[in-house]
Amino acid sequence: MLRDSIKGLLFDNDIVLLDGGPGLGREAVATMKASDELLYVTSPFIPPVMDIVRCQEIAEEVGVEPIGIVLNMVENKKYEMSKKEIEELTNLPVIATIPFDRNVHKSLSLKMPIVMLKPGSSASKEILRLASYLTGETYEMENKVVRFFKKFRLLRPKPKPQKRIEEEEKT
Repeated sequence: MLRDSIKGLLFDNDIVLLDGGPGLGREAVATMKASDELLYVTSPFIPPVMDIVRCQEIAEEVGVEPIGIVLNMVENKKYEMSKKEIEELTNLPVIATIPFDRNVHKSLSLKMPIVMLKPGSSASKEILRLASYLTGETYEMENKVVRFFKKFRLLRPKPKPQKRIEEEEKT
């Protein structure tokens, strides 16, 4: 059982994220059963949002508490569902809206997180805001989440200008 497989991770980690497949297949249901809380990630279109509505019935059956919804690849086009429409249809809050960013495709091909490749992009900033929300932190550019990424060299500090380095060495 998946839940038993991840028990060891819970001793060393405050949060364990499981990425389950969309819909109600065996993998998705097993992921739900192994979880305490559920965060839906979807694009702003009717079919995947309706999957959330159907998944909520199963989540309720297995006793998993939904946190909310993350909208992904949002372009704010007229044909996309609005945040309000999604919240009304699912009865869940949209806790993050990650904009479409071509650099995400580049980051995938480079096997590098977007927050490392383009830390100033709107997608990166929203991912960091989401991470802050999930960890209970206030979003600031230099919060614990950012320090975590820097610690593991996922974000690199901006280099100091050479002139400033020379001035620091003199003092």
